[in-house]
Amino acid sequence: MSVIIHSIIFALIGLGIEVVFTALTNINKNFAKGDKSLKGYSSIWYIPLYGLVAPIFHFYFDFFSQYSWYTRGLIYMLIIYLAEFFWMATLRFLLGHSPSEKEYYASGRSFWGLIRWDFAPAWFVAGLFLESIANFIM
Repeated sequence: MSVIIHSIIFALIGLGIEVVFTALTNINKNFAKGDKSLKGYSSIWYIPLYGLVAPIFHFYFDFFSQYSWYTRGLIYMLIIYLAEFFWMATLRFLLGHSPSEKEYYASGRSFWGLIRWDFAPAWFVAGLFLESIANFIM
């Protein structure tokens, strides 16, 4: 399959993961309001960000594979943070704000409302999970 098809697959996977992730991370807040619907959310603006996973794995998979799972998880976490930071900053510039900015600021655990430092364990696991998908489809 081509990098473009892989990018589409990863964009859809990323959107799906984000919807589940936001539903689960907001569970306490929503249950406290009596809302047990477990609704998650994402933004179409994130499709290019999630689609970047494919070219990264396509071009650097062999390089990453030489490291231990723990080191690869740290590398992926760093790449995710850098990509998210620059994409959210780009959206802030283009739209006046990034789609997650309000929630990130409200958390009290964000860096300029662009990334949340408390998501580091999730990004570590997500990177290894996406690696396993890349290993399967590429």
